[in-house]
Parts: sequence; structure tokens; C-alpha cells
Amino acid sequence: MSKNTSDDKFRRINVDAYDEENYVEDEFSGEAVTEADISAKESKCRELLNSQDKEQALKLSINSPPIGADASLRERAHRVVMDCVTSFKSTEIASAVKLLKPEEQDVLMKYIYRGMESSEERSANALLSWHGAIVKEAGLGSIVRVLADRKTV
Repeated sequence: MSKNTSDDKFRRINVDAYDEENYVEDEFSGEAVTEADISAKESKCRELLNSQDKEQALKLSINSPPIGADASLRERAHRVVMDCVTSFKSTEIASAVKLLKPEEQDVLMKYIYRGMESSEERSANALLSWHGAIVKEAGLGSIVRVLADRKTV
């Protein structure tokens, strides 16, 4: 016989909260990116690229990605990052990746996967080189974090 059958503490767990059909995705709580922000980022990155400051242009381009923004803003931000990525020579990629923080490497990896979705022939080799350099620096965890993250760029 059980000693205490009137104990009901186990019934205070809401099992419906763990049901997959009741899942509610978290709202993005980051700062909103506007069209003016993207325009400023485009012009500043072009200016940095023209002055051969590629590392700063790359850092600026992946800073504050337009997560949760409309498709046109995300496409413009993607184009800015791709312009920065394709401006590097293959020998400069590894040193540029080492200058990035792990969070920045993950954001760049998101842009690389997005670029691979609609890759042009001229940028495919560059994207694969960047992918290899990030994996070498950050490990496989970067791939897992990017693929598991629901917030896309």
C-alpha cells in the first residue's frame, strides 16, 4: 500500500506547456533596423572598402543584422555583407575571421548560408572559403548554432 495517496504536489505541473502543438515562438526583442540604418551601413561599408579597410567594413556589415525586418531590408543587408566578403583575397580570410568575436562569426555564418542559397558563380568559391575558415576557427558549434537558431538574417 502507498503511504500517502492524497499527496497532489505532482499535479501542479502544467503538462500542456510542453505540448509541441501549443508552442509559441519568442518575439524578437532586439532593436529594430530601419531603412536609414541600412543605407548608412551601405555607404559606410563602401567607403571603408574603397579605403582598403576590409576588416572594419566586414565588422560594420555584420553588426546589428536586420533580424525580424522585412525581406527587402534583409536583402539589402545581405548584399552589403556579400560585397565585403567577396572583396577579401583567399589569403586574407583566415586572419579576418580571427579578428571577429564568436557572436560575429555566427552572424557571418548565417550570411554565408544565406549566400549559398542563392549563390552566384563568382561568390561560391569565396563563400566556401569563408565557411571553412569560420569552422576552423569556431569549430562545428558555429554550424550547429546557426542551423538551430530560428532568427534568420
